[in-house]
Amino acid sequence: MSLSWSQIFRLGLVQMALGSIVVLTTSTLNRLMVVELSLPALLPGVLVGLHLESNCRVRAGGFGRM
Repeated sequence: MSLSWSQIFRLGLVQMALGSIVVLTTSTLNRLMVVELSLPALLPGVLVGLHLESNCRVRAGGFGRM
């Protein structure tokens, strides 16, 4: 399977859009939890860390089957 440059560019745009949505959601939840609800900053940090760790596990598991 070969991809043309336009297809690679389109895939990159999708990844960029998903990344920007995650950044906006994470920063909003961080501000809401820390500033508005007066929760310790460790809580949103742990939640983001758990999300990133589970994402890395899925990707690493997918490479084992190649």
